[in-house]
Amino acid sequence: MAGLVAPGKLYGSMAAGRPVLMVGPRASDPGDVIEEERVGVVIDPTDEPGDPAARLAAVILALRDDPGRRRALGERARRVFEQKYDRGVVCARWEALLRSELGKAAGVAEADCHGSTHRLGSGRSSKYSSLAAEE
Repeated sequence: MAGLVAPGKLYGSMAAGRPVLMVGPRASDPGDVIEEERVGVVIDPTDEPGDPAARLAAVILALRDDPGRRRALGERARRVFEQKYDRGVVCARWEALLRSELGKAAGVAEADCHGSTHRLGSGRSSKYSSLAAEE
């Protein structure tokens, strides 16, 4: 669901242009985004033996001591957020997904998103805006 659901802390940090540090499962939607987009560091407690808190402290200190890396991660986070996770982008994805699925399910012949009457595949009309695919 990455890109369709907005975990507030992850996308909030990205929107603020900050590197993201996460202690949690690498195999998760936030972990995937952080690693695939290279916007921060994931510290998975199950990855290595030892104290995850010590690994987190080491990452924080490394970023503190490397302002260039910190800045690059933050700038990349902001850029990726704007391109993939901004509200308008996510809403457009949801609209496309809903249009596609409703079009498959209802066989919509004609529709728009402005609240006008449209004909559904069953021959019924609706005054509600449609998210079904236009044909």
